[in-house]
Formats: sequence, structure tokens, C-alpha cells
Amino acid sequence: TVGGRGPSKKRPDTRSGQVLGGRYRIERQLAKGGMGRVYLATQIPLERPVAIKVLNPDFQKTDPQFVRRFCLEASISARLSHPNVITIHDYGEAENGDLFMAMEFLDGHPLSRVIARHAPFPPERVAHIAIQICRGLREAHGRGVIHRDLKPGNVMIVTSGEDPDFVKVLDFGLVKLFQREGEMEGFGHLDPEGGADGAPELTRAGTLLGSPRYMSPEQIRGDDLDPRTDIYSLGIILYQMAAGRAPFSGKTSVDVIYKHMNHEVPPLTGMDCPPPLESIIMKCLEKN
Repeated sequence: TVGGRGPSKKRPDTRSGQVLGGRYRIERQLAKGGMGRVYLATQIPLERPVAIKVLNPDFQKTDPQFVRRFCLEASISARLSHPNVITIHDYGEAENGDLFMAMEFLDGHPLSRVIARHAPFPPERVAHIAIQICRGLREAHGRGVIHRDLKPGNVMIVTSGEDPDFVKVLDFGLVKLFQREGEMEGFGHLDPEGGADGAPELTRAGTLLGSPRYMSPEQIRGDDLDPRTDIYSLGIILYQMAAGRAPFSGKTSVDVIYKHMNHEVPPLTGMDCPPPLESIIMKCLEKN
């Protein structure tokens, strides 16, 4: 995330054994980041393992709209239903006021780690993973939702049956409704000046949200976004799987952002990337 960060304060984690919302017992921490921490938990009535994302409480102190935006975005994410999209079971506010989201627990690895260990991938593997990401995005886009933070760290690779590369797209934490008027299936009425059910636009003004290595030029410019911004990010992921590196890198985030805006995408010369696949990747990465 560039900009819009809340205060960064290190604090000891003492949640193990706690029960959130009277129904989720925290077992252990799985991961942490700027937005919060993810825990393995047990859903007490069902004895089902779940992943619990607890958001950093500092954001509620610095952003008066944070709670409202979280509830809107969580409700949108929870209504997405597709095998290649993580399932959101529940969301709410803990007894101490912390916001949390309960998701299906995935036993796998983020695509970022798989790329670091094994890329460049054979073309067949690139296509197999990419098609599943596309199916997950098609579900979201068909419901009027764009991801806005698609990157390998938000794609989980799990084993499902005989498929060791089954995809789950996660963390629609920066989701945005892109249909602006009329009815949208599954989300009620949209006010032309607001979000779902007439809610006002809750994206923070003056902030650049996303991951610079995977951001589209229009997202960098702060333009109104539509599903094509996710297609650009998908192109970066495809390039990285095929080449073992992202098309643009730099010493700072500003360097990377500048290249997204002004540099041509380096060709995949010398890579095991058939011309039809390279053509798809380059089409995804067109600046216009």
C-alpha cells in the first residue's frame, strides 16, 4: 500500500485462546501485515477450522469512515460465490471493538512464494493457473465488483483432489463497485452518487491504494476504474509466472510507478513462452 497507512506500532500478540464474537476460538497466528493479522481459529459450534483476519485497530482511530467501509466491503466479498474465490463465512466486531472477518481456511501457499521457488513456469502451468484466476475475476466482475489489489500474494495455490495447482483468489479488501446506476444482481439498488444501497462512496480521497508492482496506469493516475484494471494486474502476474520476474522493477515504488506509466513492457525473449501466450500477456499489459 502506498499512502493511507495508519500509525505503525508494534504490540505483543496475546490473542491465542481468546474467543471472538462468542464463536471463534483463536488457535495461533498465521500471518501479519500492515492491514492486520490472520489467525487460525476454530468455529466453536461446528468445530470447523477457519482463518480469521483481524484488522489493525489503528485504522479506526485515523479514519472515521473505516468501520462503515469495512462493513460494506466485507458484505460485498461475502456474496461472491465461486470455487476459485475464497469463501467469507462471517464478519463483525469483537468484544473489544476490533473488526474481523472469518474465511475458509486454506492449506496451501501464496502464488508469490510458488513463483519465487519455481518460476519461470512451463506454458501449460501458466495457462492452468491463469484460467482459474480469470474464472474468479469473472465471478466478481459479473457482479459489478473489481478487486484493485490483484497480485501473487492474493492468489493461494492449494491441492484439490488430483490438482496440485488449484487457485483461490483472496483478499478483496480493496473491492469497489464499478456499476454506478440501475440494478446490479445480488447487491440491490445503486444510487448514481453512491455505492451499494445508496451508501456514499467510501474510498479514501487523496490516497493511493494498491501494490505498485501490479497497479494499472489508470489506478496510478487516480482515474475511475473498471474491470480492465484487474486485467492489467493479471498481465503482470502472467508475465511473472512466464519470466520469473515482473516486467518493471526499481529501487523505489516511485521508480516502478513511473515505468508503468511510461515504459514499454520488455519482450519475453528467450523464455519458454509460445507466441500466442505472449500475445495474451502483452494485450493485458497495454497501457491503453
